[in-house]
Amino acid sequence: MAKLEGKQTIRATDRKFDLKFLLVGDSGAGKTHLCATYTKGPVHFYMLDPGGEKTVYKLLDKRPADKPITIDKFTDRKTKWADVWKQIQKDEKDGFFDEMAEKGGLVVLPDSLSSASDMITKEVAANNARTLDSQQAPLRIQDWGQISQWTKTLIGVFTDLPCAAIMTAHLYTEVDQKEGNVVGRYPMVTGQLRSSIGRFLDEVYLLDIIGKNYNLNFKEKDKFTAKSRFIAARSIKNITLDDLAEIYMSGKDGTEKGGEKEGNKENGK
Repeated sequence: MAKLEGKQTIRATDRKFDLKFLLVGDSGAGKTHLCATYTKGPVHFYMLDPGGEKTVYKLLDKRPADKPITIDKFTDRKTKWADVWKQIQKDEKDGFFDEMAEKGGLVVLPDSLSSASDMITKEVAANNARTLDSQQAPLRIQDWGQISQWTKTLIGVFTDLPCAAIMTAHLYTEVDQKEGNVVGRYPMVTGQLRSSIGRFLDEVYLLDIIGKNYNLNFKEKDKFTAKSRFIAARSIKNITLDDLAEIYMSGKDGTEKGGEKEGNKENGK
């Protein structure tokens, strides 16, 4: 007969802040700003977006001295994906991610996935003597497969990190060419992976702006499939990453932070 002896017992006190999620929003919606609102530990950005870099510098003065923001900068147009990947592998080998976990830190890897996808596509095209011009040496099926695999490998590294981590992405809207209707909204990545990327991640959030307020969505909105395993609220306005960390660590559902419950829209509440 099987016994409990020797099996691992899970306790609430064992919980650590190792949340990982994909944060999607339009350019200027506040994705990088939201990431930098985490002050319970250091924050490190693998910065691929020039716009995000400007946002981070504006927030440096508001940080606790012992909870710094650090950056690996890859915003130069000449930077190749191989340069980014080499740095990620080096940091993993050197124990950087383990150190961030010990310090309760947060890694933004990368900011953004959309820029990473563009870099990967250009590098695959260059390596295989293709061009991004559909009329001259266009990408072939095997090239798209390689682009998809490299992107999945990046997502796999992200999900396996021992520390809390965020992957940002811009928002892509697919429109029916005949009717002009919105078919769906997805993370902006190259190829068909955009419509299925949510299958590889447990947490996918949509950030938008209502009036002057940031609004973080955890459920489907306007044909974008947001999802969360631990937050029951449909959305929460003006939430910070510190708030999100508290919700995650407490095991609550997010509604105590003013979150709109599932069904409130339909009920008119």
